[in-house]
Amino acid sequence: MPTLTTRADGRRAISAAIVLCAFLTVGEVAGTPVPGTPPPAIPPGTGESFFLSSSTRWNEGHVPLAIVRRGDVVDAVARHASPSARRTHGCGPRARWAAIGSRWHALDEWGQIVSTRTVSRREIYDVTGCAELTLSPASKGDDLAIFVSVDSSWHPSPSPAWLPDGAAQTSFRALADTTIDDRRAGRRARHRECDPMKRRVAFFTSATGERYGVATSDIGYLVARLDGESWTPVLSRSEPGKHPPSFTCYRPIAIFDMNQDGSPEIVLFQSTGESWGDLVLGRGRDGNWTVVAISPGSAIV
Repeated sequence: MPTLTTRADGRRAISAAIVLCAFLTVGEVAGTPVPGTPPPAIPPGTGESFFLSSSTRWNEGHVPLAIVRRGDVVDAVARHASPSARRTHGCGPRARWAAIGSRWHALDEWGQIVSTRTVSRREIYDVTGCAELTLSPASKGDDLAIFVSVDSSWHPSPSPAWLPDGAAQTSFRALADTTIDDRRAGRRARHRECDPMKRRVAFFTSATGERYGVATSDIGYLVARLDGESWTPVLSRSEPGKHPPSFTCYRPIAIFDMNQDGSPEIVLFQSTGESWGDLVLGRGRDGNWTVVAISPGSAIV
């Protein structure tokens, strides 16, 4: 099929250039539905859960994001230790991540189930080996949702949404301005993938009552804990000194407890302009916040 060959060759050429810049890419490629069988039910007590990334108009497909295994949130597709190395050419078991007819719950921004959808189409992107999934029936607003397989052991926790008083909000925004201010970068740091996403700040609590804020910008992100009347940064990333091709924009997609340890995870969308996808920030057993999972196609962080 000439159309398939031409588009795939173009994707390979783009991806080769991106790899030289130490990024992994993802995008769309023409394809046809491939029959599959839904994944087998998870035996009781295994505690595993499976999450798909969000989708945008630019990648047009959901890919594996994270697995909860033995209480830990981990990559659905393993990353290499070296940031310049590519992932293995593969994207997890097709029976799990790319089965036509498999069913997935769409979650809202606070981890509540809003609909259940079925995989109706998959398109294999040959660079990552990932199946980019179409879920039906389409529902307005679900594209930016995170999805969890219906056979996962995960179940919704109460919404962690919280709104601090005016003074705390003002002080948090002031901290964000000093940490991830993108105003000096101006339009040079703006990427079309992040532009339509207007939400940049969110606040939430843990099951033990810890209060947090997350802020994002066109050059970084910040997570901070409210201790008394002051904010303590627990995790941040910014790129104020880099040139435009290296800027990475971030936006919050969802905040909810993925591994049900009482501490919500934060799912952020990210784009470098050349590659994009989702990443998950989580608090480890040691109390430290880190990037615990990244979807294939995301920028290396």
